[in-house]
Amino acid sequence: MSSTARDGRSASGGSSVQARLARLQAALLGLGPDPRANVSTLTALAGELLGADCAHYAWVDDNAPVLRASWHRRPGPASGRDDASVPYTDVLRETLMRACAVRGPHGTPRTMPDPVVRACGYRTWLGHAVLVHGEARGSLCVFWCSREGPGRSERALLGVIAAEIGREEDRLRTEQRLREREQSLLAALRAGKHGLFDFHVATGELVVSDEFARMFGDELAEVRPSIEGWLERLHPDDRPAVHALFDECVAGKQDVFCTQYRIRAPGGEWRWVWASGAVLRGGDDGRVVRVVGTHTDFTSIRLGEEQRLRMELRSAQAQKLESLGVLAGGIAHDFNNLLLAILGNLDLVRETVPNHSNARAGIDQAMSAARRAANLTRQMLAYAGKGTFLLQDLDLDQAVRDALPMLQTRVPRHACLELDLCDCKAVVRGDPRQLEQVLLNLVTNAAEAMDKPDGRITLSTGVSDFDQAALVQSRIAQLPAAGTFAWIEVADNGTGMDEQTLERLFDPFFSTRFTGRGLGLAAVHGIVRSHGGAIFVQSEPGAGSRIRVALPAVSHQPTVACRSCGVRSVHAARRTVLIVDGDQPVRIVTSRMVERLGWDCLQASDGSEAMDLFRAHADHIACVILDWSMPSTAGSEIVRALRLIRNDIPVIATGGVARTRHPDAPSESIGFLQKPYSIEALRLELEGAILQGRA
Repeated sequence: MSSTARDGRSASGGSSVQARLARLQAALLGLGPDPRANVSTLTALAGELLGADCAHYAWVDDNAPVLRASWHRRPGPASGRDDASVPYTDVLRETLMRACAVRGPHGTPRTMPDPVVRACGYRTWLGHAVLVHGEARGSLCVFWCSREGPGRSERALLGVIAAEIGREEDRLRTEQRLREREQSLLAALRAGKHGLFDFHVATGELVVSDEFARMFGDELAEVRPSIEGWLERLHPDDRPAVHALFDECVAGKQDVFCTQYRIRAPGGEWRWVWASGAVLRGGDDGRVVRVVGTHTDFTSIRLGEEQRLRMELRSAQAQKLESLGVLAGGIAHDFNNLLLAILGNLDLVRETVPNHSNARAGIDQAMSAARRAANLTRQMLAYAGKGTFLLQDLDLDQAVRDALPMLQTRVPRHACLELDLCDCKAVVRGDPRQLEQVLLNLVTNAAEAMDKPDGRITLSTGVSDFDQAALVQSRIAQLPAAGTFAWIEVADNGTGMDEQTLERLFDPFFSTRFTGRGLGLAAVHGIVRSHGGAIFVQSEPGAGSRIRVALPAVSHQPTVACRSCGVRSVHAARRTVLIVDGDQPVRIVTSRMVERLGWDCLQASDGSEAMDLFRAHADHIACVILDWSMPSTAGSEIVRALRLIRNDIPVIATGGVARTRHPDAPSESIGFLQKPYSIEALRLELEGAILQGRA
């Protein structure tokens, strides 16, 4: 049969070539958006338009055919196999091998008899390579059971369909690459906690990514994002500035939208977000059409930065306290020497003045002023962590009850003091006088914050477990170890404090009321720090304040430390006290006080002179009063040298700071007097050292 005759012969029920082309054109116009579905449609169309019994399309991947689409008019010969599609697959595999060989003529269709095709019951097949960017990547084949070689028009028609499949494959590859890039981009954005937003000014529509929607606590499919909803979730302190900047961008006054703010998360906590966007303009007038950008959740970075700043502040605070401690120690030593000379001489003079004398009142006022100066020195030492501490087990509930009469005198008439004690044996190891000072200062601070007629101060106690995350909120730089703490809390409904006030709350001499207040809460800070505790403060302007002091709890019941009551006899011949101090006024006033108590005195200005006097009068010296911080010789060295001569010699150490705060602290076998001391304190310490023994 001639080629012309074959071209004119209908292969699908008498349809003409024009009818086939019209149907092909309609099919191409009706293709949908899914390239894979279109490939299946085109494969079936090739079989139908060419009147074939079967059509296959395969993609060649790594030189191996992968069947993508298959069409058959009716099940073909099974050739003894159960699955009728298997022969088509076998034929296709052979066809693809041949289709790959067609690449040279660039897709020219070929027809040839094939043993495999015939073995499957087909008589003729026609294959055409599918090109993608000029490279043969697939094969479109049709098979006939009864026909001889197809005509020219049929070969051209198959070429058109194969070319269309190539375009669909190209679109499929492009869409796959776009999806992969989009997935990579979304994965990177998700890993970096970046959310995308796109605001259309004309319609008011806000398009956001999944990650942006998760910031609202909902999946994208469950939320209808809007500018109003977004602004509603912003922190009240941040909302006005962010809203104003966004309005400026929409109005075209700003080209960049960059800011940070807090947004409420689903759990109610505030998350920090960094917004970075740009304005897109359109039209001849350059009006703003869109505002696009990213929102980044940088809460962890922000919290880490805040933690770093807190640690830096703690370090700076610790360095400041250390410097102040050195300063306070030096001031205390010299200043307390002066106060000792003043108070000691006033005390001696006062005993010689009659009670009815006008001079006695002046002396009392001078002594009161000197004691206030000494108290100020003690407060400074307490803030610097060098205060005097006599530690014992204390029940905080009982300590509050004991201090209650004194505390009530600090509460104004228009306020009331309420107790909320836990009655749970909140026992700590502490100094009763120092903890009483803490209570007094906390209640005084709360009382001064009362500016309303119904003022209320609540004093509470309790026992709680504190982990490291809770302790890091303490206002004290040195953090104690996690564990069980007993606490005292003073809460008020007064004026409250802002952040700036809170930052300076424990600074020495700082006050929002008036000057000349002394150390106040700064002393509380030093006392609690020296007791290994923590301080927590909560306050807002107009909402009152809550200050909690937490101290490490002890498990056993409180006990009161008692001195031994054992008394030893006093050697009748020993009536002399050796006074060793580098400050002459201190030596003189201490000698006068000792003599007033009925003892003889020897004076030494340094360690060398003290040793010479002690060697000469060892049998007559009943006690040594020794300045522990003399610059020439350490107090501990002098004591060792004295006891090499007489190992039972009682020693009383004196100093401007507490016993435990000295770099080389006196042992418990040595008495201690903190300057400035009174003649009565000296008498008690001498009796304790000489009568009870301090050797």
